[in-house]
Amino acid sequence: MTEFFHMRRTAQFAVVAAGLLMLSTAASAQTGARGTRRGSEQHDAGIHGAPPQPIAIAALALDHASELVLTDSQRVLVLSIRRAQDSANRPFMLKLDSLKPTRYPTNPNDLSQEQRDEVDARRANITEILTFVNATNTKARFRVLDLLSNDQQRKALELEEKAKKDAEEQARRIARNGPAATVEQSGEMGRRRPPED
Repeated sequence: MTEFFHMRRTAQFAVVAAGLLMLSTAASAQTGARGTRRGSEQHDAGIHGAPPQPIAIAALALDHASELVLTDSQRVLVLSIRRAQDSANRPFMLKLDSLKPTRYPTNPNDLSQEQRDEVDARRANITEILTFVNATNTKARFRVLDLLSNDQQRKALELEEKAKKDAEEQARRIARNGPAATVEQSGEMGRRRPPED
């Protein structure tokens, strides 16, 4: 009976979390596609490269293990999930890295046809790659959350929400300030990139 309720609770949580993730992913895709048409505060993957990604919940759980009061067995399992997630995402993250623009246009609203084609191709490639990354991250996320108690889940979701807001703020900063605000996927400040002539 206890096992039945645990399975039911996990299934309910998975449905809610999947719904929230789908809404979030859809919003991110629309943001990247319409960036140049919605103003300077909007991150556009075609212009700026892939947006900064929130820190994975597995990494957050490990970084805040004492705050979450993870048991030794939980820590070992989360570490295993994190390593598998990193391994699966590594080739995609390398592809994203190769799609970083080497130069930014001086005026994103006044591009040549060649520049527009390059921006459109970059945006499409990044969207496709992030689809695979998001699928891997979603699986890892469910596996981590399923290991946690209700209280641990609540704290982990709060940490995840903060990481998501931080990533969104970084993306806005990049859109607003261009090369001076470029942030690498790791969250570290990147090198300045010269504007295109």
